[in-house]
Amino acid sequence: MKHKIVKKNEAKYQALVQQIFPVVQQVIGKHDPESLFKLGCPSNEYDSTSKDIADAILREGVRHLSITALANLISFVMHMHYEMWSTPVVLHHLYFEIASELKPLLPDVSLKG
Repeated sequence: MKHKIVKKNEAKYQALVQQIFPVVQQVIGKHDPESLFKLGCPSNEYDSTSKDIADAILREGVRHLSITALANLISFVMHMHYEMWSTPVVLHHLYFEIASELKPLLPDVSLKG
């Protein structure tokens, strides 16, 4: 029985992530924060990063995230994907721009109550 509950919750979770992912993917791709598109990388280069950002947004809950919190979240995920993990996470101004654009576009979904 427990396995069915986990699978049901996982399906619900993935459905919620899929509501957030395309919005994140679009805004991150538009800003190209690592200049990957300028280097000739394919259009799906930020997909795993966008998925991780969508996942983190869902875990925190859209309505619970301020612009600053969202910028921090984006900064952390970008750092994990593109920087040395032993270096400090830097909160670039661009992440505030991305967060400011992204926040009003996000659906109001959450895993939290």
